[in-house]
Amino acid sequence: MSNVHNMVMFSLVMSMIGTMIGAFIGVQTGTKTSSKKFLGYVTAIACGIMISISIFELIPEAYKDLGGINTLIFLLFGMGVIYIGNKIAESFNGNKHKRVAFMVGLSLALHNFPEGLVVGLGFASGATLALKMSIIIMLHDIPEGVAVASPLKFSDESNWKIYFYALVTGLPAVLGTLIGLRVGSISPMILAISLALAGGVMMYVSLGQMYFEAKEACGGKYSFLYTLVGIGIGLFMVLAF
Repeated sequence: MSNVHNMVMFSLVMSMIGTMIGAFIGVQTGTKTSSKKFLGYVTAIACGIMISISIFELIPEAYKDLGGINTLIFLLFGMGVIYIGNKIAESFNGNKHKRVAFMVGLSLALHNFPEGLVVGLGFASGATLALKMSIIIMLHDIPEGVAVASPLKFSDESNWKIYFYALVTGLPAVLGTLIGLRVGSISPMILAISLALAGGVMMYVSLGQMYFEAKEACGGKYSFLYTLVGIGIGLFMVLAF
């Protein structure tokens, strides 16, 4: 039990490190072109890793207990949840403050919470998946930290408040990890369903959002190349652990 506790704490610390690195970059560079390109590179690599883990790890694990049709159903359902959430967020175009508030809450719920959930599920099914997800979360949270810090910096917020707000964005991962641990200990079938849902979330976020964000930040050529690098890293992680 102590070992599990230590591994959970490690994964959460990794998440916080990524967010704080991103916040530091946002505070120091603001919206300079160099920081935008760097954000694009990191986003593309994280995108590729998420694609690899989804295709070569999460989906095959779910397939073992669910079979092909059920895995596909829950995979698409996970994608659908994210898609609907994004559409709801777009409905707040008329009120900037409401939209910003909703998007912040939505991003926390749909990004950090599922990430923590997969870490918890990873511990339930084996520590290696959790370690892989911890690295992914750290990379994924770097651009998130930049995204939080940059606009706050231009709003003349103090640096310590910016770091505090960035730190708070990682807290939903705690709840996700705890729930993932609990769910994974209930039933192999529930674990498989949860992994399929998480795979759908990660596939939509990576291919439907992160890749295009990277493309906008660093151009189509570099976003594609760095995504391939990320896929290679992710595949290495799957095969090596």
